[in-house]
Amino acid sequence: MIQYLFNNTINQTILIDELYKHTRTPPSLTSWRDWVDILSIGLFLIMVIYVFACRAGFSLCDRLFIFFFRPILNRIQQQQLHQSSEQQQQLQQQQLQKQPTSIYPTAPPLNTSEQLRSLSKIADGIQPSSNRSKNTF
Repeated sequence: MIQYLFNNTINQTILIDELYKHTRTPPSLTSWRDWVDILSIGLFLIMVIYVFACRAGFSLCDRLFIFFFRPILNRIQQQQLHQSSEQQQQLQQQQLQKQPTSIYPTAPPLNTSEQLRSLSKIADGIQPSSNRSKNTF
């Protein structure tokens, strides 16, 4: 590569003249790529300015945002209202299911022998009054 540069050098004056001619000519903008580049750079600059303006707190930005995205905002609000109403209905159904019924659980009825056994257990734990005075706790 070094040999190529030594053998095929460009005269400095010719290079300067060509660069000067190139910089003096206006852009042709004949290609679609040129138009796409200009459009994308313009959109990027507009977005940067818009973001800085919104951060500064200009109300015009809020109004423009609402104006351009009104259909989307309306759809999102309707979806949120629909979801919140469904959630409220589900909560009401859950609360109705959690409410206690008027029937309270009771112990199953005991037969006579079971009642006598439970009374004897209670009676075994009670000491006669004469023994109580002798025992000090």
